[in-house]
Order: sequence, then C-alpha cells, then structure tokens
Amino acid sequence: MPDQKKKKSPKRTRRTDHKMTVADYIRKHSPIKAGLRISDEDKPLAKYNKVMDRMYLGNYQAAKDRDLFKDKKITAVLNCTRDIPNHFAHNKDIEYMRIPVEDSLKEKDFELMYQYMPCIVEFIHKHANIEKNNILVHCWAGRQRSAISIAAYLVAKHGLNPHDACKLILEKRPEAFHFGHSLNFDQALTKFYKTHAKKAK
Repeated sequence: MPDQKKKKSPKRTRRTDHKMTVADYIRKHSPIKAGLRISDEDKPLAKYNKVMDRMYLGNYQAAKDRDLFKDKKITAVLNCTRDIPNHFAHNKDIEYMRIPVEDSLKEKDFELMYQYMPCIVEFIHKHANIEKNNILVHCWAGRQRSAISIAAYLVAKHGLNPHDACKLILEKRPEAFHFGHSLNFDQALTKFYKTHAKKAK
C-alpha cells in the first residue's frame, strides 16, 4: 500500500486578549468579576490610591484634603475637571495644571481629552521624576478622566500598551473605570497610542 502523505494541519492562530478593544479587556478584568464585593458602586471606596511611586489617583475629596497634601508631600496636582477649585493654589510650593474636560460621553470631550494628552504626559512626567515630591491626579470621582490621564502617561513614558496601562490602574484603584464596567475615554487613549506613543518607541 503506497505511503500516504500526511496532510498538514492548518496553522492555528491564537486570539490574544490584546485583540479585544481596551474597554472589553478592562471589563473582562473587572475587580467585581474577580470577587470584589461592594454595596454601592456609586460610593467611593477611597479618596485616593497610590498608582506608582510618587503618583496618586484620587477624587474631589482628595483634592481638598490638607492632611493628604502634607503627609504625602504633594507638590503637583493635575486637575482633570472644569469646575473643581485648585484648593491650594495659594501655596507657591504646589504647581497646578487644569484639564477642562467634561465626562459627558460626547465626541467633543473625547477629542479634547486626546488633544490634551501630550501636555498631560509631560506634566506628569516632570513631577513624577522629582525625588521626594509626589503628584495627585484627580477628577470628580477618580474613575475616568484622571485614570485615563495616568494611562496616557504609562503608554507614553513606560512603554505599556493601552490594555496593560488600564489594567495596572485598575489593580491599584479598583473603582477606576467604574470598576472596569466602562472606559469612557478609550477612543482618546487608543488614538493617542497610535499617533504619539507607539511612534515614539
């Protein structure tokens, strides 16, 4: 009986998580799915969380917490809102930058966030690399605008892709991106990664 040539099986291509949209990837890694129990998703778990060395992500309460500024030696604040006051702007040792973007889910605010991202990255980078100083990045809830701002910094200066940057933030602050349920500025981050951060590598 003649030898029969074995048919080569077609190569299988494995679908990786990173082929998901960033929003879907973060939903998959929601801390609630992982077992985090909370009674009310609209109530803050914490005023702030440390995301990495010299960097804190917080909400409107953190922005006016005098003890936090003193204990953590906050010397720079990225205020990602139109209307929350820069509470300690009178202090010459604290530098503020305001990003006047609304969390409205409107196209104009997605685009505005994208346009601000290069400035956001440079401001965070400047202050996150000053020894013994710390930066607070905040919005109203510390979940969307401030979180995506830090994600932009991570993809631009730490070489992470948007998926891994957002996952790192979610691990450090479980309520970020509304506990992983929604990533309101994902298209701004993805666009920034493709047009700025990825090319810079």
